[in-house]
Amino acid sequence: QVGMGRPDQIAVSGDYLLVLKGRKLETWETASGLRQVASIRLPFRPYEISVSKNQLFLSGRKGRLLTATLKADGTLDRHNVLALHGGIHSISIADGILAVYMKSGELQLRDASMPEEEKQRLWVGKGYDRMEIDGHYLYGYRGQAISRLNMDSTERKKRSELERVNVGARIHDVVVTRGQVYVAADNGVTLLQSNASGLIWKNRYGSVGKIDRLARADDRIIAAGQGYLYTFGNVRGEHLELLSLAKQRVIHMTSQSLPGYRLPVFGDRSMKIIDLSQEMPKYTNAWLDQGQGINFGGQRKMDLAGNILFVADWFSGVHLYDVSEPATPRLVGNIHTPGSSKGVVVKGHHAYIADDDHGLQIADVQDPTRPRIVASLTLGGLAYTPVIQGNLLYMASHRGGVHVIDIHDPLHPLLKGSYDTSGMSWSIRVRDGLAYVADDEGGLLILDVRDPEHILKTGSIQPGGRVEDVLLKGDIAYVAMFEGGVAAIDVSQPARPVLINRTEVSGHARG
Repeated sequence: QVGMGRPDQIAVSGDYLLVLKGRKLETWETASGLRQVASIRLPFRPYEISVSKNQLFLSGRKGRLLTATLKADGTLDRHNVLALHGGIHSISIADGILAVYMKSGELQLRDASMPEEEKQRLWVGKGYDRMEIDGHYLYGYRGQAISRLNMDSTERKKRSELERVNVGARIHDVVVTRGQVYVAADNGVTLLQSNASGLIWKNRYGSVGKIDRLARADDRIIAAGQGYLYTFGNVRGEHLELLSLAKQRVIHMTSQSLPGYRLPVFGDRSMKIIDLSQEMPKYTNAWLDQGQGINFGGQRKMDLAGNILFVADWFSGVHLYDVSEPATPRLVGNIHTPGSSKGVVVKGHHAYIADDDHGLQIADVQDPTRPRIVASLTLGGLAYTPVIQGNLLYMASHRGGVHVIDIHDPLHPLLKGSYDTSGMSWSIRVRDGLAYVADDEGGLLILDVRDPEHILKTGSIQPGGRVEDVLLKGDIAYVAMFEGGVAAIDVSQPARPVLINRTEVSGHARG
């Protein structure tokens, strides 16, 4: 940890840390300690730096773009200044392509090895805070919205925007890798999936609070905010609190890590190169206040089997905790699923996992330290909440409605029947041959499931909100309605459910 003043921008190239201060570029060698090896006077004051291997690109006022090669001794070689027509708004680089976003709304694509030659020019429009490039797509953000644009569109002044997602708060940074789009904003980190269908909302990690910066570190994404670093591992989205920065605000963080899993971070008062290989756990045991709570990125459903607590944690799979000593819970295993684990229920030696677009996953958990997936079943929709009655498993599958699955042989699950609901099935409870389904805008739906091959609608009621969960007690069904509060419904006559009362809550009622 050193004090070297506050830089304007920082970047890394190999083992070198590049520190931009006014018209001066400092290079610091990091392979053995931290040692300044060069201080280079630049022909103009850049306001942004981007690096591809040992190629440096620095943009400044009046459309000036400096290109240079970083030599093995940390000095610059063969630097050249290009004068582009119009002002440069921002630059980014990926896969050898330099994207220069102009203030005019044009985007120039250049080969990083031959930046003098313009390969392609797109009209993307003015006003984006920044552009990021990944594959055939560009990602631009401004305000609360992120847009994906197609680079294959070459017609000037034709907007090629494919899709826009509003994350609900001001965006500060975006990182795109392998089709996963991480968005840092005032409300945490939002994870989007980018595929042929467009930008698909996958998850939001709001518990981390405001996030200012994002960085890549091999197969992980590092997020900085409010004096803490968080990691989203294996590019799948599990979030762990990494370490405290002594409540310093992160001013700068390099977009890529140094070799050896080292990340340079500038705070309010100091700069530190963090050895992520030493300070980042494989899994989190993030119990707070001596066992009074759990901090997970997307925990939705849990089940307890003996002394083992199963926690479905979205992109982190399912965590297995030994809670025989509640004050000191101990992580003993993890089930890595191919999708996003939304819910889990345990029967005998098997855990049945609602795995989003990967349907039902069944894991052998006889040895909690070595759980393994032994069977799966593809389902329509997004598997969300499983419940078991006897040898039947009932799955609420979001837009896919409700599925009934025979699990008498866990290695060979069999789909017995399905029912396509009018809304989005978030949750389900089953009692006395009736399924009570939290069906979002479809309200509370009651189904006769005594014959799984011929499921019939018995009754329904819209209690005044988007129903996301349901709990039964006697003749009363209690439903959570997101922004609509909580309602109590008389279901003593399932064909004619009656609203008893509704209570507003200060936040979002989800379960």
